[in-house]
Amino acid sequence: MFEPIDDLVISIVMRSVQTKVIRDIGWGRQEFTEAPGCILVTPPNCRSYWHFEGAPMVLHVSAPSASIPHWLGIDGSQLAQFPKGPIYDQLVSQLVGRMWNANAAAPGSGAFLDHA
Repeated sequence: MFEPIDDLVISIVMRSVQTKVIRDIGWGRQEFTEAPGCILVTPPNCRSYWHFEGAPMVLHVSAPSASIPHWLGIDGSQLAQFPKGPIYDQLVSQLVGRMWNANAAAPGSGAFLDHA
């Protein structure tokens, strides 16, 4: 279980073997298959639970919740209405594949950070 943070977190699966994911971000348990380009949105101040059967490479991007309404031109209360389930996008899938390959060609280039 991950404690809530005051950021909107966008998680993008970069590499995977397409295994099952179990996730709960306060709207009940979700089960789905992770695949390259799969986008998962975790709203701010939301406790989350994640379990991956495989070991996918996931890029997590966070943005301060106070900045999001201005960037997107929405009311702050709409932050909790982001998609509850996974989003699959072909363009994002191609982009993350290229990012992965760029890092593989020049590991340790400083463009990516590994964490435990």
